[in-house]
Amino acid sequence: MSQMNRCAVSIPSNISEGTSKSSDKHFSNYLEHSLGSAFEWETQ
Repeated sequence: MSQMNRCAVSIPSNISEGTSKSSDKHFSNYLEHSLGSAFEWETQ
């Protein structure tokens, strides 16, 4: 269960952190991390 909680927190946290980055490339990387967490959460 704690892994699901970490994934659920990670998704919006990565998106939020990504919005503070100076380039679209950096923002895109954070979105990719969020997507990875979403798939991980779905798998759990």
